[in-house]
Amino acid sequence: MGAGGYVHDMALFGSDAELRAVTHRFIADGVAAGDVVIVYGPEHDVEVLRDLFDDDAGVRFEPGMDRYRHMMGTIGEYQRLCERETGSGRRVRSTGPVPFGEDPAVRAEWMRYEALLDRALGPYRFSGLCRYDTRSTSSDIMDLALATHPRVVTARGVRVNDEVRPAPQLLRELAPRDPRHPLEDLPPVLDDPDCATEASGRRALRRILHGPPDPGETVTAVSEVLGNALRHGRRPVRFRVHTDGRRWVVVVTDHGPGMADPWTGVDAPLPGNPPQVGAGLWLARQLCDQLTITRSAGGGAEVRLLFDAHR
Repeated sequence: MGAGGYVHDMALFGSDAELRAVTHRFIADGVAAGDVVIVYGPEHDVEVLRDLFDDDAGVRFEPGMDRYRHMMGTIGEYQRLCERETGSGRRVRSTGPVPFGEDPAVRAEWMRYEALLDRALGPYRFSGLCRYDTRSTSSDIMDLALATHPRVVTARGVRVNDEVRPAPQLLRELAPRDPRHPLEDLPPVLDDPDCATEASGRRALRRILHGPPDPGETVTAVSEVLGNALRHGRRPVRFRVHTDGRRWVVVVTDHGPGMADPWTGVDAPLPGNPPQVGAGLWLARQLCDQLTITRSAGGGAEVRLLFDAHR
């Protein structure tokens, strides 16, 4: 349990009876304590648990995965919820599956989510119980689950998990080998080799954006990254955009000292979290589908933002 009363466990089940057994105490304890209790996931599983608790008004039953559209959006939503509820003395409890899916890029992003959760929500009174169905969970995902949860809940009880590994090590292993996105093989629709100001970058981006994704959110996210490069990096700051009409990749490169922490912007810059740094990148991460920070060929920071119109 972290300094803020943080808990991140995993539950294994292979039947409806086991699903009830592994989640009953987690939900019941939350209801008894007056916590914010969220139960989400496949409709069948949520209905099984809704029936178990007789549709208790103290539980938010949420069939589906709307809360989990993209990694940092989910993290930010939990951070804001915890910030609000911690002020009133309430713990946030959430139980459901992680939407790994079959697409390799999406799968890798949600694997990073599990490795980042301790850092992102550690300062808060948050309890997470990630559910893994043993009938459908692949071996690589199960290995990742065991590497990221200190306790395992089964129908037989709770056990300490000795397969947990340090998150920084896991994140290094999960980092993409090539940070370039395939869209970068297309000619850029915008390429400014020396962006002078945030304002000029915003104007240039507005001129080329059309339709989804949301132009306002896109401009805001890119502006935060550009401003960070112009303030903390060294010029020239290159700013380029590639698109296939559905997805957009924005790459911002500076010639400064680079960023030692590729996960700057995961920590919440909210009052309840003492290390309030990276506020602009925190916002940018939530407004795009993916943000990666790597070292450029010139030694500075290279930040990529991916926007998908159909997410």
